[in-house]
Amino acid sequence: MKTFKIISILILISQITLFHIAAQSRYTDSTYLKGRYYSAEDLVKAKKYIFDDRFMPGIGYSYFQPSKSDSIGVFHGVAVKYLLYRNVTMNENSGPSHWTIYTKFNLLSSTKENISQIFLYSLGVDLSFEKDPHRYYFIPYFGLEIGGLSQKSYGTTIQFTPSAGVHLISKKNFTLDATGGYIYPIRNFETLAGWYGDLCFNFVLW
Repeated sequence: MKTFKIISILILISQITLFHIAAQSRYTDSTYLKGRYYSAEDLVKAKKYIFDDRFMPGIGYSYFQPSKSDSIGVFHGVAVKYLLYRNVTMNENSGPSHWTIYTKFNLLSSTKENISQIFLYSLGVDLSFEKDPHRYYFIPYFGLEIGGLSQKSYGTTIQFTPSAGVHLISKKNFTLDATGGYIYPIRNFETLAGWYGDLCFNFVLW
């Protein structure tokens, strides 16, 4: 019985040793990055598609067509967008390849005279439909923005905007996005609800 125990222990030690050697062999000169090991050559390629960024400022053009545009006009103007956090992970793992948390501020002027400007502000998130597109361009996404809408004649109201869009270009140092959605204000819904769209360019400062 003693001999059997000793043999069993030796077999177990041998298996552990072999497993350790195999693991070392498998991951020699490899780097672990977001759920996978990469060789030096593959790591260079992977880093093109796996990265994150924080606080990317940006600017763009926005358009808003409220329900009562025949009386208060169509609004358009400057959009200032800050990407607070952007994560890009293109691999076979489940989940979106791109997701972003951002803030957006819009100052919009009416095409009608004597109509005050509208100030739109929101906190938003967007997520890509694909998990592994392995490309830098034309990546569709969906999202949601929640914030406020202010205008002299109608006061201030909470608004939320379900949205969809396309990352026209999405690289590590900059991104160009086209977004569209429908604004749902809590107050003055019949007048101020309407279609919204913007085109924004964001970039890394450093």
